Amino acid sequence: MANRCYYACFQAAVAALHQAGITPRGNRSDWGHTFMQTEFVGRLINRRQLYPAELRQVLARHITLRHTADYAPEMVTQTHAARALQRTRDFLAAIREEVNAHES
Repeated sequence: MANRCYYACFQAAVAALHQAGITPRGNRSDWGHTFMQTEFVGRLINRRQLYPAELRQVLARHITLRHTADYAPEMVTQTHAARALQRTRDFLAAIREEVNAHES
């Protein structure tokens, strides 16, 4: 589940950046993890203030949790997974609300 939470947020952040007209340099289609996280937080949260500050750490926390789930010998606890799922729901709701506001 940690893996899916991260990628759901990743894809939502890509959609948000695309909606805001932000693409990788040279209009490449390379939405790397670092580029996407830096641009989403730096431009859409910090500069443009399109999204709440509470979302700043979601992507970073989720990728750390994903790495633990996918590569580390220890398990992700049910509590950590449940919290990640709630953060994912909140993140997706914020993105959906902003994207829909611009499509109307």
